[in-house]
Amino acid sequence: MTGRLIDRLAEPDEPELDAVTDAETMRSAIDRGAVAAAIPPGWTVRSDIVRYGNDTLTDVLVFEHD
Repeated sequence: MTGRLIDRLAEPDEPELDAVTDAETMRSAIDRGAVAAAIPPGWTVRSDIVRYGNDTLTDVLVFEHD
């Protein structure tokens, strides 16, 4: 237990920039303008970021009607 604690404390606080990777999300994969043009009048579409329970953040499309 103590060894793991020492290892954890020895880790850098900030991740290295080269460890960061791009991920395709709904926001980068969908043309919201094209979707908005294809949905019925009175509807709007927007992007949002949500969390379901303890899972990671998820990028979603939200459709709303007046």
